[in-house]
Amino acid sequence: MANQPESVSDAGKKVYPRMWTFFLAGLEVGLRLFGLYFLFSFAGGIVAGVLSIGSRSPLNQSPIFFVIIIVVIVGLVWYYTRWSISEVPLAVETELSSSQGVQRSWDLTAAAVGRVQLIVFVAFLVTIPIQAVTNYLPSYFLRLIPVNSFAFWMVYIVNLLISLLGGVIVLPFWQSIKAVMYYDLRSRREGIDLQLRDR
Repeated sequence: MANQPESVSDAGKKVYPRMWTFFLAGLEVGLRLFGLYFLFSFAGGIVAGVLSIGSRSPLNQSPIFFVIIIVVIVGLVWYYTRWSISEVPLAVETELSSSQGVQRSWDLTAAAVGRVQLIVFVAFLVTIPIQAVTNYLPSYFLRLIPVNSFAFWMVYIVNLLISLLGGVIVLPFWQSIKAVMYYDLRSRREGIDLQLRDR
């Protein structure tokens, strides 16, 4: 990204000692999203319950229910967007802790939520064919085989291996997308030219 090629071994020397920090950052983001999901769902349930008083139709068939579901999903996506590049600052700005990496992601995406969401959406569309071949298609064939039969377990193992292969292909792509977003956001926000090899 800065016209300074970096070997796998050089990158590993910087990243591997901080694996625990990456894990803590991912755990923190996961716990935050889980907490937000619980709060949104709890608040949405209360609102839906109050608004459906006196209604004869089941709650899950009410338009209010679907509106609340959409609001919860949009809210979670918005927050995830703000924390989506948390691990990248940890790899580049080596003095950051896991919590500081999460906060760094929050700060960098403050004025670019829409752009980040668009990039993530386009990247998701690009990965759909790979996900379809490595996850959805094998799972479909698995449902056609009697459960607990020998053929079922053989297809299950093959399905698992193919899914892992899909992850090996997709994960570096997503990490590259996040790295480019980090470079772009930091350049726009702070007006600097990152020299990743020097970090």
